[in-house]
Amino acid sequence: MNKSVDDILQRFREIDGFQAVGVYAPSGKMLSSLNLSEKYMLDKVGLLTNAVLLNTQKAATEMHVGKGKRTIITTNEATIITQSFNESSHLLKSAEGNGQFNIIAIFKLDVQLGVTKMKMDKIIYDIAPLIPNKL
Repeated sequence: MNKSVDDILQRFREIDGFQAVGVYAPSGKMLSSLNLSEKYMLDKVGLLTNAVLLNTQKAATEMHVGKGKRTIITTNEATIITQSFNESSHLLKSAEGNGQFNIIAIFKLDVQLGVTKMKMDKIIYDIAPLIPNKL
């Protein structure tokens, strides 16, 4: 059975504290989402998420600590995890094969970060083959 990105995003429901997730092209265009609350306007945050991730990647590279791939933002109401998938060594170009994409996921404030990051990594690697290389 072929799975879709929407099918794979359903696995976020298994993560304690999950609220919403969006998958975005590098342009900021939303490719897919799963939102348990209407208050999270995921369709409007794609460009902002991409800017945060790009700046994280640039900063990590300039600090010579490797390529940045994830940011964690804690607010007084939620924990927001943004993560980039790009197997290329270049920040702005996709590697051959899987396409480049970004994810923003919103969780309740008390989320267990270690377990959540591990589960997100598995989900992202399952999504990767489904994203076209040229978006």
